[in-house]
Amino acid sequence: MPSLIRLLTRGGGERRRSPRYLVPEEDPLLVGLVVVGSAGRTLAGRVRDISETGLSILLPEGESCADLSKPGRELAAVLSLPSGVVRLRAEVVHCSAQSGGSGGQLVGACISEISAGDRDRLGTYIAERS
Repeated sequence: MPSLIRLLTRGGGERRRSPRYLVPEEDPLLVGLVVVGSAGRTLAGRVRDISETGLSILLPEGESCADLSKPGRELAAVLSLPSGVVRLRAEVVHCSAQSGGSGGQLVGACISEISAGDRDRLGTYIAERS
């Protein structure tokens, strides 16, 4: 089973409450999104990195940050973990073009709502791969 790689460590300029882990491309973590308050706009992407408090999502080329860059924009997300589906809500922190000229957008989001069972499932997923 491929492992997650520690992306950022605590200290220095790091402001995150939990360390984030890079999700390898060869073992992708897919996510479906609904942009709350935008007439049901749906998106699909791949999780770039994840922690127990947030995640970064890579959206495919052609997607726009127009709806996502509004302050406080909320996402309803469904993650497909090997152990089952995790549902959560997250607040968009940033949305910008992916670096490296690969097209698409990178969305950073802070988890704002998740059930206890789904939080446990997400924590187990991270712990098994770190």
